[in-house]
Amino acid sequence: MRQMQQVAQNPRESDLAKAGAKLVAGIEHDLLDAVADLHGALDVDDPLTVDTRPEERVERLLELADAASDGELERYWFEEAGQFEDVDAIEEWIGVGSDTWGEQVTEWAEMYRESAPDLVAEWSDREIAQYHVAGEFGGASLEEFEREVVGYSRRKALKGALAGNVLAGVQGVRRATEHARSDGDQDGAEELPEDGMHPNSPQPENGGGEA
Repeated sequence: MRQMQQVAQNPRESDLAKAGAKLVAGIEHDLLDAVADLHGALDVDDPLTVDTRPEERVERLLELADAASDGELERYWFEEAGQFEDVDAIEEWIGVGSDTWGEQVTEWAEMYRESAPDLVAEWSDREIAQYHVAGEFGGASLEEFEREVVGYSRRKALKGALAGNVLAGVQGVRRATEHARSDGDQDGAEELPEDGMHPNSPQPENGGGEA
């Protein structure tokens, strides 16, 4: 019980959490390494590469666990992704949902049409929102902001952080399978000679003339 409490309260200092992170990182690395070898053997275009050591992955898993236990998962997620320099600036919009966001877009449009009518005279609500988002959030596009911030979900973030390497391995195996099937189809397609006869087909007697 005490071990589980330590995992929940202070994962980085928990021997159980460290052992679990080490196990997961090792399995992930073996999987990705095997898929990379498979891609190499099959000459797959744009093959999977493994550029993270298991020790680095262990550290990231423990950081993630620490952030979750401290209630700072969202901050960790966006800082780790590095898409937005000022996480404080976007915090109020993280995962707000489409209804609240739609109201905000309308509010910004009304504000700009009142305060800067000449600037936005021919702009749609979304074009005004794009202008505001780019200015406030480091040049981000409206689509990116809506996808990554407004549409954020903790479930998707955890799935990406915890299962991202395994999913990459699965996708790598599927790509290798498709590549092997494609090569097999090409190898099985034989060109027929000009007379249209397959080389192994029975040949007519007397060169095909009448008896």
